[in-house]
Amino acid sequence: LIALLLLFASSYGQLNAQPSWAPTTAPSVWDRYDDTYFLNADTGWAVTLYDSGYYSHVVSQYASVIKTTDGGRHWQTMLDSGKQGGLYIAFLDAENGFIGLLEPYVIGQDSFVMSQTHDGGATWLPATNIPGPKNAGICGMRVINDSTLYAVGRYSGPPGFYKTTDRGNTWSYKNMSPYATGLVDAFFFSADTGFICGIKCDTFRYFPYGHGTIVMTTDGGNTWQVKAITSRNTEWCWKMSFPSRNIGYASIESGRTTSLDSQFCLKTID
Repeated sequence: LIALLLLFASSYGQLNAQPSWAPTTAPSVWDRYDDTYFLNADTGWAVTLYDSGYYSHVVSQYASVIKTTDGGRHWQTMLDSGKQGGLYIAFLDAENGFIGLLEPYVIGQDSFVMSQTHDGGATWLPATNIPGPKNAGICGMRVINDSTLYAVGRYSGPPGFYKTTDRGNTWSYKNMSPYATGLVDAFFFSADTGFICGIKCDTFRYFPYGHGTIVMTTDGGNTWQVKAITSRNTEWCWKMSFPSRNIGYASIESGRTTSLDSQFCLKTID
């Protein structure tokens, strides 16, 4: 009986344990941490976007990268400079990683859209072999395996789908303007099947005056089909997540000022 009571007490405690959060030793940043990527429970990276010109339109952006090898308890600064802000970070393995770069207020003057590292983030260099327009940017990336990575961007256009299958040695680019005006995120179940999301504008083709849109491919990005487009104007899809193969969500960001008008997300059950 005592053993049963102890087992019940232990099970009850586990079932009623409340999730909790605790601060880490990650350094404070002026703007925000935009993304994290973890290879396992211990090793991961975070990237920040500092943008002093967000409201003044006077660009002064830089990306910083920090790294942990003990599950976030301690962090080491790997990068703290650069001309462009980092919005997304992804690693193929412990040594090879990429930062998607963004420079939204200098349209037409972006020097490159991605940085890469081959030593776990200790040093970063521009990825100069990325095809596509130069006034571009990367908002979302998805690691498929240790050789393949997909990327999309940017939220304010031009909309492009980037793909490498050889660890970043070569890239392909697809103009996605028939399906979207700007792209933000990507979610793939496999190398063939996945989704990208962003915004699709009507006659006035200027972000953010458009509708949230989700586009799907089943052949690795060769062909695409629009699967969802919102009826409300002045909004765009931001991030996607699929807790299961059939159930998925896409958050919506809105340019409208009324709070009740902006509290939406998209959901699929099939």
